[in-house]
Amino acid sequence: MKHFLFFMISCLFIISQGTQAQTTISEIIYKKKPIPRFSKDTLQETAATDLIKQANARMTTLAYSLLFTNTTAYFKKKATLPEHKEIMISTLSTYLGGGHDNVYMNKNEDTLIIQKKMNNENYLISSKLSDQVWTLTTEKRKIKGYTCYKAVQTVHKQKIKGMLSSQIIAWYTPEIAVPFGILGYGGLPGLILGLDNEGYRFYATQIQLKTVKKQLPILEDGISMDTTSYQAMQFNNFKKYTN
Repeated sequence: MKHFLFFMISCLFIISQGTQAQTTISEIIYKKKPIPRFSKDTLQETAATDLIKQANARMTTLAYSLLFTNTTAYFKKKATLPEHKEIMISTLSTYLGGGHDNVYMNKNEDTLIIQKKMNNENYLISSKLSDQVWTLTTEKRKIKGYTCYKAVQTVHKQKIKGMLSSQIIAWYTPEIAVPFGILGYGGLPGLILGLDNEGYRFYATQIQLKTVKKQLPILEDGISMDTTSYQAMQFNNFKKYTN
């Protein structure tokens, strides 16, 4: 009898460990493309027209993943882009419009952490999801069968010419009621399925709700900073290299 009880307890322990290692979560797959009007105007003015055209064409091989539960989420680029013979084109494909950073979000802790690489160092840039100020509209569209509503946010970034502002347009669906999204944008009353950022558009191509058996990834260790401190350091480094 004792042996039987020990066997049953051992089996339950193994099952519980396996359940902790892999839970059923949801996953959205996104693609990225240039917004036609923005790209046309920009390419007429830049000397790097051909390089940017090649990078834009290269984007068709890129994909991004948002893994999430009801309380946490992790956004990352999927490893789908083979190394290109022109490293600059591969790098541009990833950086144009964003998507090269891993992002962790936690609804209960009101936390947003973006992992960035600079000067061979790993930085963890922390802020609050609730710090994002959105203007909600009644404009709507369908994305992958879900009714999505338009929200607009103005972001400010320190550039070499001073502080510049740009608009972020998000399309969120209350039908998936979690406050997560692309590139760390979130805090809306629904999941973001589409996003316009710096002349590029992210859009959902696959939606798998509570059917993915994976473990939510964990960010690598790094130097913790807030957004303002990181932007100041980034700006000072840029001035140092351009002077």
